[in-house]
Amino acid sequence: MLRTPLELNSTTLPSCQCERVHPRSFAMAAHPVIVASGPRVHAARREWREDRFVARFALFHHVVKDELVRPAGGELEVLNSSAFVHRLQSESRNLLWFTNDQENPEFMEALAPTYEAAVPAALAAVDGFRVFSAGTVGSSHSRHAHRESWLLQLSGRKVWWFQPPGSKKLSRSARGNGCSYFARPPAGSTVCVQSPGELVYFPKDWFHATCMLDRWSAGVGAQGGQPTVPGAVVGKVRRALLGRQPSRQLPARAGSSSQQHRGSKPCGRQ
Repeated sequence: MLRTPLELNSTTLPSCQCERVHPRSFAMAAHPVIVASGPRVHAARREWREDRFVARFALFHHVVKDELVRPAGGELEVLNSSAFVHRLQSESRNLLWFTNDQENPEFMEALAPTYEAAVPAALAAVDGFRVFSAGTVGSSHSRHAHRESWLLQLSGRKVWWFQPPGSKKLSRSARGNGCSYFARPPAGSTVCVQSPGELVYFPKDWFHATCMLDRWSAGVGAQGGQPTVPGAVVGKVRRALLGRQPSRQLPARAGSSSQQHRGSKPCGRQ
């Protein structure tokens, strides 16, 4: 794994080029925006501390992924939550704990009560599928693009690099590790450090890559449309997890925030 340089700290990290807006001011924008934390997010963050999160979801199982969010090494390695966190934090390879409600619906349903009340109501329109993303220092999701998306970061910091639609496409082998962008950012990119409690929203077809900065970095979100990973891969992961999840009644979903919000000023305008 390409670790984040030790000299990167709150004073040397790149300044955010996206304006942070208040949750009550958020509406769908034509460019990436950062939605600031609010009171409901603070409660969610308590549940997403590493120790509490692992204890609460210890019995759920997951498939180990690489930076392309495909099974690492082409293998369907299944770990429970505690073993997965240990693997992330001790492995030298770039691994991700990344899943969605199509391949792991039981886990995603169990997560819902811990965060849904903190999500702005306007984001209900992004209704393709829910995602969970976690990693450690230097974990990276390589450059890619898809439909409109949001991600609420509930533990640890994450750096985002955005490029507008129409930017040069890269082959899978050329995407590299997003953490390398500290030394050479993509041409014309917008960068922002997402802090715990903040939500990132971006429209469809915006290229993006990420680098995680802390030992436990975790967030949850949603994307429009269908996963960009082939359906056959999603199906294999789903079959690998069938019968492995805890058989218990899941908690009821928490309510989402109640009001439609006003327009926001976006970032990354070209």
